[in-house]
Parts: sequence; C-alpha cells; structure tokens
Amino acid sequence: MTSTKYESIFEIPKLEDGITCDGRDMITHVKYLDASLTKLTGKGIYERMNIDRASIGSTDENIYNAICQNERYVLISHGTQESPIYNFGNVACLNAFARSWDEHCAMPSTECVISKSQDEALRIELMQNVTDFGFVDGDYRGYRIRGDGKFIRLYECCVWNCYDENDIYIGQAALFDRDISPVVDNTDD
Repeated sequence: MTSTKYESIFEIPKLEDGITCDGRDMITHVKYLDASLTKLTGKGIYERMNIDRASIGSTDENIYNAICQNERYVLISHGTQESPIYNFGNVACLNAFARSWDEHCAMPSTECVISKSQDEALRIELMQNVTDFGFVDGDYRGYRIRGDGKFIRLYECCVWNCYDENDIYIGQAALFDRDISPVVDNTDD
C-alpha cells in the first residue's frame, strides 16, 4: 500500500514486534473490528477500503499489509475504559492524527475533541447513538485535534461497537477516508 499521495511520517509496529491491542494481537483485533462491522452493517472493513479480500489472501501478513499499512482509510479503535483509551490505529490513522503509535495508544479518545464546543456535543450524541444502535454509518461529521495542533475535518465517518468471538463488548472503532476528510488549520467552516 505504498503511495506518495499521503504524508507518511508515523509507522505502526511490525507484526513481529508482538504488539497487543488490549491484550489481543493486532491481527486478531483487526479481525474482530471487521467481523463486528460486517455483522452490524453487512459491509466490513475490506469492502469499505475497496480491498478485494479474495485477492489479498488471509494470512496475517496479508491482512497487516492491506489494513494496518493502509495509507488512505483511517481505522481507529478504543477500549472499554471509563474514559476509553485508543488501542489501535493503522498507518493512515497515525499520519492523519499526526501521532506516534505510543502517543496514540496512551491517549483517551476524548482528548481529540475540541473541549466545550459544539463538536464535543456532537461527539457525545454520536457515541450515544453508537451505544444505542450499534453503529452510525456515514452520518457523522466533525473535527478532531491532531498532534500538531491542526484539525481533521471528518466527513462520512462510520463508527461502530466491537465484540470478540464470544460477543463480549471490546470497545468502539471508526473508519473514514482521508480523501474526503482533510487536514485544516482551523475549525472555521
């Protein structure tokens, strides 16, 4: 998934680094995110990223290269803590949010929101809708704060509840396209 279109400063850990996402290996975590999204909406991460699952194969390395190393589509998730902490972000995520893996995975998801703003109120409403209905698909727009002080203007974001193979709730995830969610210097529309 190498491309020159997107700035790529930050990288995710390699598979052999043995990094975990709330105790799950990275590939198992991505599989849970995909299975949850597919079950809730009928359309999983591969389809939304325009990846032909049959053509890439199902090995851990193939999944890592297609999903985790994807530079266009941001895949991000957080855990189940009272103030949920991010536990995964693919290459597109780290670069869109301008944060390293370690910075990202130590950050409560609420810290990316503009505090005491209309955007914060919209996020609270979004998260309640996801909790109540399982997902919100394409209807959400808002801003998120990047590590460099700029903002991401989110459009057509999909957010969903995630479960493991035993249907135990493991957090929430989001997916959006960097092509339609630009980096901006301010939140003035």
